[in-house]
Amino acid sequence: MAEARTYQETHPWLKFQLDLRRLDYTLWFQLGEVKAKCEQVAGVPLLPDVEEYLHQVFLAKGALATTAIEGNTLSEKDALALIRGELELPPSALQ
Repeated sequence: MAEARTYQETHPWLKFQLDLRRLDYTLWFQLGEVKAKCEQVAGVPLLPDVEEYLHQVFLAKGALATTAIEGNTLSEKDALALIRGELELPPSALQ
């Protein structure tokens, strides 16, 4: 038998089960439409300036996510400015 998890003892009403047989056929049609739209949009090239902007935004978001555990106090706007070279920060006290 599987080991009980803490949430099972503290929140017994939570059930993580998915029975796809219970889904209505209209949802399957909608999921098919979503997949088709995703495939269509995935093949469209971005303009270079849009691509660069999105690259910087996702780089900033990724940096914030990985440094948050270390007590990062920068905002997303600050991280984006730092990536662009528009923000100067004082040296780290740990150096």
